[in-house]
Amino acid sequence: IYNAGVLVRHYPTQPVEERTARNRVILKRMVEEVRGGKRAPNARLHYNVAMFANQDGDLQTAATEFSLAIGASRDPLDILIYRKFRSAALIGLNRFGDAVLEAEAIISQEPEGRIGWDVLQEVAHAKGQWEASLVYFDIACTKRPAPLAVDRPVERESHTKARASAACLALGRYDRAVSLAREALDAHPDDALSKDALKRALEAQALRGRFDRAMGLAVEYARDGDTDRTGAALLALPPGSESDPRVKALLSHLRGLKT
Repeated sequence: IYNAGVLVRHYPTQPVEERTARNRVILKRMVEEVRGGKRAPNARLHYNVAMFANQDGDLQTAATEFSLAIGASRDPLDILIYRKFRSAALIGLNRFGDAVLEAEAIISQEPEGRIGWDVLQEVAHAKGQWEASLVYFDIACTKRPAPLAVDRPVERESHTKARASAACLALGRYDRAVSLAREALDAHPDDALSKDALKRALEAQALRGRFDRAMGLAVEYARDGDTDRTGAALLALPPGSESDPRVKALLSHLRGLKT
């Protein structure tokens, strides 16, 4: 349910699935009216089309409709919401340059807020730029949370820390990786991303310096196609392990998967 205009009436006794299906029918009719000249387009309509496209995994349509919503809106808070959602769709499309532009626009609009910095962290994380990801995370932590209409506590309190934990892990900073993952999970104990981050961090911390165990897990993860865990296990190898023939062979295998 995305807004009362699409709902028309709430029918609170209806299951959510039925209300959502009903909203889709109403929204489709509204879009047809716009195309037929019977209804003027507006930001909220574009937003609703984008949200349903997002739900369906059609990120290209979502990004386009969010952009139209931004252009049609005159409400600063709504524009902030639209930019935040559009940046997520752009990251999903690997359009990182466009996502950075959205982050910069958000920072320009809300210089003391953290949303834009969170977006920059997510872009850097998606690109494997671990140092930059941590820099953006640390800056975000000095900024104020988003307005209530935009804020998503699980994203702010857990997902950003889970990403920062993964960056620390990739850089071999095991203790901070574990600490951040614990904080993320403490904030939202049911969050799957935080659970996974803590599991990976603890595993890498336990493996540190234990060649046979770390190497065995790296090979096992590589066979399963889990390149993230393979990398984490390799990082736990003792210094100088890169000269070992088994490590060289595994690294060669991993490079071959990326080509």
